[in-house]
Amino acid sequence: MIDKQKVIENLRRRGYEVISLATGREAAQWLESHIHDTTVGIGGSWTAHQLELDKVLGAHNTVYWHWLPEQTAQYGSQNAVRDLAARAEVYISSVNAMTEDGQSVNIDGTGNRLASLAYGHKHQYLVVGMNKLTPDLHAAIHRVRNVATPKNAQRLGSKLPCADGKQCYNCGSPNCLCRATLISHYPMNGMPATVLLVDEELGM
Repeated sequence: MIDKQKVIENLRRRGYEVISLATGREAAQWLESHIHDTTVGIGGSWTAHQLELDKVLGAHNTVYWHWLPEQTAQYGSQNAVRDLAARAEVYISSVNAMTEDGQSVNIDGTGNRLASLAYGHKHQYLVVGMNKLTPDLHAAIHRVRNVATPKNAQRLGSKLPCADGKQCYNCGSPNCLCRATLISHYPMNGMPATVLLVDEELGM
């Protein structure tokens, strides 16, 4: 059993601001009350989709998210929207896994989310449900490859081997969803980061 209070203490020790919340709805309300009149990029995140953060924040910010078909139509391609999100002042994502000692692990097939988690924004917000917490780095990497990625493959209707929902098969497919992994030990220099730790299961 993961000790949430230890996670909070370790994240703060590493330099993260941590906000502990009971529900995803509270997390969305917190973000709405703290992010105003700016540009917001959202990474590929089922958590953001569940919380409808594009709508919550779009009322008083300019939001860029490549998951929105209307933006793909407006700007010509998902990559064009990804480029705009990469230049936004604020970036919002979840994580694929987070360890009890405060490290986060993310995996990507395109790289836009990993790039934004590492560089380029004035502030970063991570919305993390209890299902993302793991005891250590080994367990986090296992979760990323064998839980999060297969679920995403299923969500996308992919024909990748991991879409069977069981595990990563190191397929090396051209459409592989796990082409690079980022382990974040601390907030990046020059980019403050806030973790919203939610007492619910969120995302994949």
